Amino acid sequence: MTPEIRLKARQKRVLDHFRDEVRQQWDDVLSTFPHPHYELVPTMTVHDGGSAVREYYRNTRVAIPDQHHELISLRHSDDAVIVEFWLMGTHLGPWGTSRPRAAASACA
Repeated sequence: MTPEIRLKARQKRVLDHFRDEVRQQWDDVLSTFPHPHYELVPTMTVHDGGSAVREYYRNTRVAIPDQHHELISLRHSDDAVIVEFWLMGTHLGPWGTSRPRAAASACA
C-alpha cells in the first residue's frame, strides 16, 4: 500500500467514525478501534473496553442527544490522524456533576 493510499484510508476511518457517532451507530463506531478506549483528560476519566465506551456513548447522548461535530482541522503524522473539532449540542440531561442547562454548548 502506498503512503498516500494509507493516509487516505486512515482519514476515511476517522471521518466515518465521526459520522457514525452523530448517527449513533455504536457498533460501527466501535469497529473503528482495535480496542475501544477513551481518556478524557479534563475530567481524568478513562473508559476502557467496548462495554465501558458504549456506556460512555449512552450517557453522553442522554445528556446531549443532538451531539455533533464541526471539523476545525485534520492533519497527519507518520502513525496518526490528528483531529481538532468543535463538539456541539444541547445539554438536556445530567452529565457527571454538570446539571442540564437546556442550552446549546460547544467545546473544542
